[in-house]
Amino acid sequence: MSGTKWIVVGLVVLNGILGLAVWQHLGGERTALAQSAIRHDVLTVAGLTNGNANFYMFDTNGGVLLVVRPDANGKKLNPVAQRNVGDDFLRLKAP
Repeated sequence: MSGTKWIVVGLVVLNGILGLAVWQHLGGERTALAQSAIRHDVLTVAGLTNGNANFYMFDTNGGVLLVVRPDANGKKLNPVAQRNVGDDFLRLKAP
């Protein structure tokens, strides 16, 4: 085989490997959706507080605001605070 044919064969094999990797990544179980029977619509915003990274997650179905912070290894999210904002809006009185 000439050098050009080896390049073409190598590119075909590389495309096959990349295609399998994408298929495996997208075809797996969606863990976050599999954990609950109820679909949650969540708005997430990242921010810094006193030099610490925080993620503010607002569940639009239940009206719950949750603040989480990643641990030192970046593997887990630790809850920092939680507030039911929906109840706060119900307590507001119109002027």
